[in-house]
Amino acid sequence: MTGTLSGLSLDPRVVADLLSAPDAVRDRALTRLTELTTAVLPGGTSLPGELAGFRELPLGDGAPWGLVYAQRPAPPASVHRTEAHVVAVQPSGPHLHDTARARLGLTRPVSAMAHASRTSSPQLPAQQHLVLPPRPVSPARPGLPQPAPTLKGPSR
Repeated sequence: MTGTLSGLSLDPRVVADLLSAPDAVRDRALTRLTELTTAVLPGGTSLPGELAGFRELPLGDGAPWGLVYAQRPAPPASVHRTEAHVVAVQPSGPHLHDTARARLGLTRPVSAMAHASRTSSPQLPAQQHLVLPPRPVSPARPGLPQPAPTLKGPSR
């Protein structure tokens, strides 16, 4: 290796991700991070949609884990021109992408099917709001002891 060509920055929650990962996955992640900072070309698969510009690196031999990162310009005070910014290290799949979106403050768009399931059908008649008349309140409930009657005698 001739030296570091790129800087590295981590979302603070990535440290917790790495600590909770199995040892083999953590070792592989650290190896891949080294490769990211010394390689000229970024590795991994480009992510679509609102995660465009981010890439996913596969990790782990037995369990499918992934690392989501973006190659971006380094801060002005850095000695590097670019940096790899890691957003998430988690088991691969939709949860990994959802975690990355949440950490970036992106909301996941609702699919057409999910949106349709949350709306009412146009074939159903409009529902009327039923207003029930108030029930009379009885002073005592059946089965409970009744209050003792007050006796009024002749006044003197």
